[in-house]
Amino acid sequence: MIRMNRILALGVAAVFLMAAMAVAGTRLIGTQSIGVSAPQAPSAELAPPANLLLVPDRPEKKEEKPMPPAVPLISEAVEKDGLSITLAPAKAVFGAKEPLAFVVTLKNESKEPFMLFDADWSRRYSLEIKNVADGGPWLPTAPEIRQLPVVDSVSKLLKPGATLEIKLPLDDYLYAFGGNQNMLPRPLPFLAPGKYSVRATRKFTGNPALIAWLYKHWVGAIATKPVEFTVAAQKPAGDAAVDKAVPDTVSGLSITLAPVKRGFETQEPLAFVVTLKNVSKEPFMLFDAEWAMSYALEIKNVADGGVWIPNPTREVQRVPVAATDSKVL
Repeated sequence: MIRMNRILALGVAAVFLMAAMAVAGTRLIGTQSIGVSAPQAPSAELAPPANLLLVPDRPEKKEEKPMPPAVPLISEAVEKDGLSITLAPAKAVFGAKEPLAFVVTLKNESKEPFMLFDADWSRRYSLEIKNVADGGPWLPTAPEIRQLPVVDSVSKLLKPGATLEIKLPLDDYLYAFGGNQNMLPRPLPFLAPGKYSVRATRKFTGNPALIAWLYKHWVGAIATKPVEFTVAAQKPAGDAAVDKAVPDTVSGLSITLAPVKRGFETQEPLAFVVTLKNVSKEPFMLFDAEWAMSYALEIKNVADGGVWIPNPTREVQRVPVAATDSKVL
């Protein structure tokens, strides 16, 4: 019994000893001991190379939906004697050099039907376009087109609550400047990029084809409220350098023109360089070649085709002609 108690005591002591050694970091297995250390970094053999770039998982890319096109605005309705009128551009934004187009909507707001004479003839609607930035007015003008003889079918019946839409395409129109200016520019085939407002005016008369009509004609002038639209800028074809002038040659003399710099600041005076070269086999003389004001310049806006003629702001008295004014080339 004593022997068994001694064995049990030894066993318990051994258990406590093993527990204590395990806490201390050493474990006994038979007659060998091993160390249990804290977790260490992986060895160099298992570690990733130093030049390896670990890229975190990219978040799932959401598919971007294209922006819907801008919705064109519609002018506030104007009502006069039972007839209302609105004006809307065919689109909110027109591309550079894209023909403009508008839509006029007429509505019978009265309780009685009436007739409109020649309402479908788009060229009878007068348009006035203003540049929102500077207020410059532009008047679309159409080429003359011979009107067909008046017939009774040209009058349209508009019942109460009925509407009539008239499309105003300006494909063959030119834009004349309507402001006060000493030298008016030539009519332009396109408007320059920018934001504009437009209003339409129409004068209706009776139809002279018949004397007696079943319904009366609406007679009078009516104008819309203004509505805005935009002409987009033309995208540049890259960051190109200044175009190299192509020489033009006449009778052995070649001439080229180039701006002194690629881009000019706002309100910065322009400057150009003319180069004259004798490409013949014989010398000749040029009279007054160095007098800058003897060269006539024509500047054209690439965006809208507008032509501008530079003129000096003051008169310069010319020095009397002398023999030294001729240069040998």
